[in-house]
Amino acid sequence: MTPLDTRGKLLRLGLKYGFPEDQVQGYLGTLTDEQVVDQLFEASVGGVPAAPVAAQEWAESRDDDERRDAGPYTLSSVDDLLTGNVPTRPPDLIASIIPADARQVEIVGHEGDGKTLFALIVGMAASVGRPALGLYPVARPLRVLFCEDDTPQAIMQRREFAILRAMHLTEEEKARFRLNWVPVRDPSFVFRAPERLESTLALMERIHRPIDVVVVDSRTTAWVGDPDDPREARWAFLHVIKPLADRFGVRFVILSHPPKARTDLKGNRARLTVAGTVVVQRQADQVLGVWLESDDPPAISLTWNKVRDGARPARALFTADLDPDGMGWCGLRPSNDLRLLDRSALDQVRAELLDYIDAAPERSRKECITHVRATLSLADRTTDEALAQLVRDKKLAKGTRGREATYHRPTFAEEPS
Repeated sequence: MTPLDTRGKLLRLGLKYGFPEDQVQGYLGTLTDEQVVDQLFEASVGGVPAAPVAAQEWAESRDDDERRDAGPYTLSSVDDLLTGNVPTRPPDLIASIIPADARQVEIVGHEGDGKTLFALIVGMAASVGRPALGLYPVARPLRVLFCEDDTPQAIMQRREFAILRAMHLTEEEKARFRLNWVPVRDPSFVFRAPERLESTLALMERIHRPIDVVVVDSRTTAWVGDPDDPREARWAFLHVIKPLADRFGVRFVILSHPPKARTDLKGNRARLTVAGTVVVQRQADQVLGVWLESDDPPAISLTWNKVRDGARPARALFTADLDPDGMGWCGLRPSNDLRLLDRSALDQVRAELLDYIDAAPERSRKECITHVRATLSLADRTTDEALAQLVRDKKLAKGTRGREATYHRPTFAEEPS
């Protein structure tokens, strides 16, 4: 083994234990070749990360020197702000789904709610330049690396074949798909061991096929050990996602799970948040929630739980097309059939409306709709259905204010005996 190979192994060992690359490189620069071999031997045979510990001590002493020599921050000028000379917002890679300036997008959904199929349908459409879900245009045909750990390869291939068959690709689109769709099946992928992913991104760049989007679907939500551990999530962002995104210009789309409960104690649907703590969500530039609204026919809703740049779209509803040979969903199409909405959504609207109307003697229909849409991201017809049901249940009384319907809580005398 050459000294260069030995130094490379020691560098990878240091990165494995979580030390920044520049610190480990600096430490290695202080060692002779013989010392490098000794350090590697001690780390591999004794099971003790000798080099990283020494690297940490060296880095801490260097940090002390830098802190002593540190000058003030470089202050930015506000003249551009006053004159309006600010950067324009570039087009999204996929409108409303993957912002151009994002590093990380989270797609959150309960187990079995269709996250993987949703990501496949969106990614495969984007790879040939088609609008995702028929609604969200792409900036250009995108090269998508889909790293799948959660589903066996045979099942993934059947799903991909069913989606492709339903897309009816032209010859030009087939050529794009061959270049742009990069399926990776790694049954052991975790962010703590990103070397193969990094090597693949570097290889694709060398052969002039740079990756635009990396989708990660892992049974451990890609965090090794504990998928809910905020320290793991923070480490993965700082040491893997951010460096790779900055180096290769890729955007990560990570499929994640929320806490297990689907509803709260009142039966209202729980908010789709990433399991663990808000630390995970602060790192993501955008968080989308996928909710299985109906099993028969299959339908999902898409909710924008976090949007860092731009306006937050309203919740969207999609019905799934089924493959005729029983290979699962082969497409998603927009739907306005609010009868497919999970009943817990209507329960949530009704509860919200009662609280909202209690706060004032009379609320107009327009005020009710505006409030529900802003609070729960549900459509007009959902609010109308909830209002009508409350009137039928005599929990609301309907009146008129000019040409606008108004609602108020009935007095005790108006309640049924």
